[in-house]
Amino acid sequence: MAARPNLDSGAVRSAQLADDGSRWRSRGNKLPESGNYFANEATHTFPSFRPSSPRIRRRSPAPTLPARIELRVPSPDRLRREPADRLAFGSVETPTASIDGELMATAEARIPVTDEGLQRGDGVFEMIRLYAGRPYATDRHLARMARSAESIQLPIDVGGLARDVDRLLAAGAPAEDAALRLMVTRGGRRILIIEKLPSFPTSMTLACVTYSPVRLLDGVKSLSYAANVLAGRLAREQGFDDALLVTPHGRVLEAPTSSFFWVKDAELLTPPLEDRVLDSITRRLILDVVGGREAITTRDDLDRADEAFLVSSLREVTPVHRIDTVELPADGPVTRATAQEVAARIRAELG
Repeated sequence: MAARPNLDSGAVRSAQLADDGSRWRSRGNKLPESGNYFANEATHTFPSFRPSSPRIRRRSPAPTLPARIELRVPSPDRLRREPADRLAFGSVETPTASIDGELMATAEARIPVTDEGLQRGDGVFEMIRLYAGRPYATDRHLARMARSAESIQLPIDVGGLARDVDRLLAAGAPAEDAALRLMVTRGGRRILIIEKLPSFPTSMTLACVTYSPVRLLDGVKSLSYAANVLAGRLAREQGFDDALLVTPHGRVLEAPTSSFFWVKDAELLTPPLEDRVLDSITRRLILDVVGGREAITTRDDLDRADEAFLVSSLREVTPVHRIDTVELPADGPVTRATAQEVAARIRAELG
């Protein structure tokens, strides 16, 4: 009987591997981790493997680069685009912003990213309307700003803000109507920005949005405005112009950036401050000049309203012609008279 081949010999193993490399791989064999596999080339032969379905990937030739490469950088105006209703007036030569009393163009205004006014919305603000460059009710706005700062235990230099306002408007007050934004941050920054006046509709539609006021921020015009902004966004998603904030218990409060008035049987009414609405400067002006009274207002009351309108420092008076499905006159007599009285009082105070 012929002798059986020695299966442990390197020559036999090499022949088998060369004959069927894939079967060798399927058995779980591996190349030795050490270099001993090539120690005796006369006995050990490296197996030759071929993939069952070869796929050859060819590299695309490298692109030919021009001898000279020009780097085009977008202009600062393109890099610093802002929403149309927030574009500032002026240019680099005409300052439109102030940081801690230093005048500059709005696009050049900077604060540290570590400022908690930016990181946490920890700060206060005010919006003053400019009539042909002249501010209205600056003292009242600064007084309310001081009360807001005191409520959140924020140190504030009211005298410094007043000087900042005077200096900025002396250097860059616009000829047309505009808005002046004042902010004080937890980082101690006094920020002023002259902005274009937003475009308000001649009359508005409102959607009721459920909202719970934060007790700790009663009467505070805080930089933490995300809830108000979200309420307005939710209303616009439903096809309305803005939101009307209503508590979970059905008490009507205000709009995200405006006070709310409504009329029943020729009587002018507005939700009370006790319901944690903002003590609006224009709201107080209307109660002093036109009259009217504070009254708890429910969502059901709106079904019986004869008129309604919003008021703020920037918009003055804007009629409301629909609240949810309730239709209202866009030019009611009380609304029209109120708008005229407010405009006349402001003109008189400005001289």
